[in-house]
Amino acid sequence: MDLVQHLDRGLAGRYAIDREIGQGGMAIVFLAHDLRHDRKVALKVLRPEVASEIGADRFLREIKLAAGLTHPHILPLYDSGEAEGLLFYVMPNMEGHSLRERLDAEGQLALSTEPCESRARSLQRLTTLTAIT
Repeated sequence: MDLVQHLDRGLAGRYAIDREIGQGGMAIVFLAHDLRHDRKVALKVLRPEVASEIGADRFLREIKLAAGLTHPHILPLYDSGEAEGLLFYVMPNMEGHSLRERLDAEGQLALSTEPCESRARSLQRLTTLTAIT
């Protein structure tokens, strides 16, 4: 039985796997349908060979870290768990191009220094106020 069949069986009634949309050294990402909320999601699954060779600790830390992040530019964690012995977590699916596709098409992307400069000004004001009081 292949990975998708294991996932389909383990996630029956919760998520329906559509297709693979990406992969890396540790995990494979699938486009899936959240059956309860009727929405497309990205479902990231730890590769079974990685889990058996080096364990799941790093992936579990990634899940915990993702669950604790709250920022308008960071995707929220919807769900996580284990299905048929496979660890997974679920996030919103973002349509569009991957970072690799953008880099290939546009070359190096411009970075804005405004957020850093704004924080530096705030820190300077705070330091000045603290020194005065």
